[in-house]
Amino acid sequence: MKSPASMAQPDLRPYTRTFFRGNRLNFALALADVLLSAAANLLISWLLQQIMDLIGGSGAGWTLRQLAVIAAGLVAGAAVSCLFSYFFKPRFLTRAMAQYRETLFGRLMEKPLAAFTGENSSLYLSALTNDLSVIEKGCLTNLFSLTNSLLLFVGAFAMMLWYSPLLTLAAALLALLPVTASLLMGGKATGAEKLLSDQNEACTAALKDALGGFSVIKSFQAEKQMCRLFADSVRSLTSARCRKERIGILIQRMGSLAGVTTQLGVFLIGAALALSGKGLTVGTVLLFVQLMNYVISPISVIPVCLAERKAARALIAKAASALEAAGVFTAQQAVELAAFRGRAMADAAKGIECGMTAVMNLDRDALAKCCEEASALGCVQ
Repeated sequence: MKSPASMAQPDLRPYTRTFFRGNRLNFALALADVLLSAAANLLISWLLQQIMDLIGGSGAGWTLRQLAVIAAGLVAGAAVSCLFSYFFKPRFLTRAMAQYRETLFGRLMEKPLAAFTGENSSLYLSALTNDLSVIEKGCLTNLFSLTNSLLLFVGAFAMMLWYSPLLTLAAALLALLPVTASLLMGGKATGAEKLLSDQNEACTAALKDALGGFSVIKSFQAEKQMCRLFADSVRSLTSARCRKERIGILIQRMGSLAGVTTQLGVFLIGAALALSGKGLTVGTVLLFVQLMNYVISPISVIPVCLAERKAARALIAKAASALEAAGVFTAQQAVELAAFRGRAMADAAKGIECGMTAVMNLDRDALAKCCEEASALGCVQ
């Protein structure tokens, strides 16, 4: 049984499960595009290596006609992959976000009037508008990016080990450069996204106040003051958006610079091994350079995707906390809270002769007067 303290942390599953409700087939077929694309990219790298070795006279027995047939098969597979992405990925994303929005709005409508009165409704406006694009990218779109990056990383690393463990070791050491860059900058994206969401909420609140109190503003001739307040909120929002963009550009540029450095290093080391007679061909060196793209890219992409996912879940938790704090509980949580209250009252009344009476349809002042008169016989509250 949970105590109220444990309920302070919102359960996100009722919200995140709505993404996949009646939507799993669309997700599976959209994911098939990712699997086919990853396999095609790895096969294209292998095909280029075979063609280069065939031109250089060190081919592995494949004829040009056979390689052309394989290339045609890859093109056909890519076309099928595009169809999966075209039909099913948009269907999955739009349905998932529509169901999430409907769930959030439905929970909002369950709130009692007393709980809603006095709340900052801008939080819910932001949750149902500005925050949705961040949640879609962080929780849904990045599922495909993460899967693609992991498949390419594992596949590329396995191929590199197969062709040359020595050059793979050198590539792994050089790959520490983009890893370091990603670790240094990836975590900053979460704070920037949260700050942008808060400023969006503040700007929406300022606009809502201005429109809701328009008659008051005109009556007191406070147009200039209102314009100044709104301009301040817009400047804060612009500053937060600028900070987010700068961090994104910095992450991208640092990753690109580290990636170029790593690729050039692999190319030069591979050339040195080939010239020294270590069994490497020109095609193999070019294969390594190509595969390094699939090793470096996930190293820079995955931390950013995870940071964006964390930021998106923080926005979901923000909305969920507001709903639950306002009295919107599931049936199970309501029963647990009532049971906890009953036990607490029983513990407090141990050893005391007391009782409790429910009074209905009596004015509060009249009830207070009755309690005051009855207090002559004992404690009545």
